[in-house]
Amino acid sequence: MADSDIAAAIDELRTEVGDEVVAELIGLYDASLSERTAEIEAAIENGDCVAVASHAHALIGSIANFRAAEALRLMRELESSARDGASRDAMLPLYERAKAEALRVRAVVHGYR
Repeated sequence: MADSDIAAAIDELRTEVGDEVVAELIGLYDASLSERTAEIEAAIENGDCVAVASHAHALIGSIANFRAAEALRLMRELESSARDGASRDAMLPLYERAKAEALRVRAVVHGYR
């Protein structure tokens, strides 16, 4: 998804729910991203596929607010891989791509504040 699409999603949210709620959603995304990525990293290291899937699923909800298609796709792929019992070696590169895209979305969102 292009950065302009994320900006359009934020504009639409502002129209629907107002600036305060959008600021709150951005704050929740920041907190969720930091917390959940740390949890996913630990779960991957421990081979805990259930936890990886759970934390990835939670992030999907946060990312969806900004309609960031590539971050959603990657996080859904990570969730699916974990649910299928993927190995650490299979999940780690996917997680790294998903995390990088989620961080990129955070930068776009903050740049548009």
